[in-house]
Amino acid sequence: MLSVNTNYSAMIALQNLNFTNTELEGVQNKISTGLKIASARDDGAIYAIAEGQRSRVSSVAAVKDGIDRANSTLDVALAAGKSIGDILQKLKAKAVAAQADDLTPDQRAALQADFASMRSQIDVIANSAQFNGANLAVGSFKPQRSDLRPRRFGCGDHSGCPIRGVGFAAVRLCAGHRRVGHRR
Repeated sequence: MLSVNTNYSAMIALQNLNFTNTELEGVQNKISTGLKIASARDDGAIYAIAEGQRSRVSSVAAVKDGIDRANSTLDVALAAGKSIGDILQKLKAKAVAAQADDLTPDQRAALQADFASMRSQIDVIANSAQFNGANLAVGSFKPQRSDLRPRRFGCGDHSGCPIRGVGFAAVRLCAGHRRVGHRR
């Protein structure tokens, strides 16, 4: 007669060891990926939701990067505009000073030289106010996609309206123009 002896305690220990190894593998996977649900095998429904959320997060991050680039471009343009405004105020002061009747021709020539120098500074500032290939100070910004171009807004009939080339700013202007008595 053949008899097989089984060690029941060893079988329970082996079962527990296999279960522990499976759990350890899952925990290590979560740690290595940083994700609670790393694959569809973990939980298919939650994995699909998580993938959708990851997709949205990456889309929002891309939009944020674009907005940050646009903010940087505008910051450069605003700084150039402020510098040019400061120079224009100095030019105005020079022009007022040049109107004095008691100036000698040499003094007028010196004022004219300063005036020309400041005008050239304006050109240098405007031409060097670039960020990421865009220069809003001289109008070299060209949108890459057609849906970024200004749309036509306003009252619709601009035949008598002084703001014919209507862009983004025209919404406020045209609405104000209509209040003043623009006839449609």
